[in-house]
Amino acid sequence: MKMRTFCRQALVTVFCLLAQLQSGFAQTPVDQIDALGSFLSAFRGKPVANIPEVSYNAIPAAAPTTSQYAAANTTVGSRSQADSLQSGSCPPGVDRLGCPSSNPATTVGHPVASTCPPGYQRDPTGCVMPAMPLHAHRTGGYGGWACDIGYVRSGDSCSPVVVPVNAHPADTSSGWACDFGYHFTVNRCAPVFIPANAHLAADGSHYECNYGYRDVGMSCAQ
Repeated sequence: MKMRTFCRQALVTVFCLLAQLQSGFAQTPVDQIDALGSFLSAFRGKPVANIPEVSYNAIPAAAPTTSQYAAANTTVGSRSQADSLQSGSCPPGVDRLGCPSSNPATTVGHPVASTCPPGYQRDPTGCVMPAMPLHAHRTGGYGGWACDIGYVRSGDSCSPVVVPVNAHPADTSSGWACDFGYHFTVNRCAPVFIPANAHLAADGSHYECNYGYRDVGMSCAQ
């Protein structure tokens, strides 16, 4: 009888211990949830500060450098000078760089250049090309000129070309060239000699032997 009572008390004790352990493990998540809720409640209802926006317009613009300021003034000065120069006129036979006006008031503030480009000459009004005679035209961009067709250069002028018989004006050193079928001989044009078994060449200034013949002196032989 005592043994049964002892066993019954031991079972009750073990059951109580297991019940206490189970209740302890079950309360742990609840305690953690209560702690998290308390932490979040501390910040509930409090205002949150706004993040300030960055203003890009507040960045100051970079000041222009000395070289940029000088380049801008040079561009404006050149443009105003070109506008004032368009109102002028050039003397006959002279090509000017802009043709400055004869009115001194329009040239104030525009000093004359001390150096000129190749082929130009300097005068009180600026850089000018050398004078060009009548019946001439410019060649290249350095002030050169040449006589028109039908004229030949004689010093600083262009004189009419004396065209011989059987010739025509041309862009040559003499100012003329022989007609087709003629060739140059001592300042005149003579007919091209065509021997037997030959024909006039394509340029018309000499003969060529026919096919199967060869040139032998002034004749064509097989």
